[in-house]
Amino acid sequence: MRRAVTERLMARTYMCPMSGCWLFCGAINSKGYGVLTRRLAHRVAYELLVGPMPAGMCVCHRCDVRCCVNPAHLFLGTHQDNMDDMTAKGRRNGVSAGTNNRHAKLTWESVNAIREGYANGDSYAALARRYGVGPTAISRVCRGQSWVALGGSMAPAGARGIRRGSKGGGAGAVYQPSIAGASK
Repeated sequence: MRRAVTERLMARTYMCPMSGCWLFCGAINSKGYGVLTRRLAHRVAYELLVGPMPAGMCVCHRCDVRCCVNPAHLFLGTHQDNMDDMTAKGRRNGVSAGTNNRHAKLTWESVNAIREGYANGDSYAALARRYGVGPTAISRVCRGQSWVALGGSMAPAGARGIRRGSKGGGAGAVYQPSIAGASK
């Protein structure tokens, strides 16, 4: 049985000379992983070509190619090891961070300029128009929720007022959050 599965695995595998990846060309699931005998092909390959997988361990890819079944590109790790590896390589949630994301409209230079502009009093809306993104994107940059490799937010929390709509003080009212230790 083991020999038959190994033959099926290898019959469906293309060995790419450029990358060294062994690309599984059989059934591929919606996440890009190969499937063989109702199991993920890289796990099957690891067990057939390296050895048994201890309970609670994952088979991780050094090459980050989901359909690769090359045992030299596979290693065992915990789920946390796999998540840490993914984060370190900028692949968390399947989205590359910063300028590694092919859909990024901002650059590290523009992120610095946005944070500086915000610290100098520019509004989210003005910055959004200037850089061709939405005000939510600007807000996330300024609050350190995106593009965090540059150190997060430049403006301390509560340092600037938050412009409110017509509720709570009329149109254009500015809400100043209380800052602990500040005198009135």
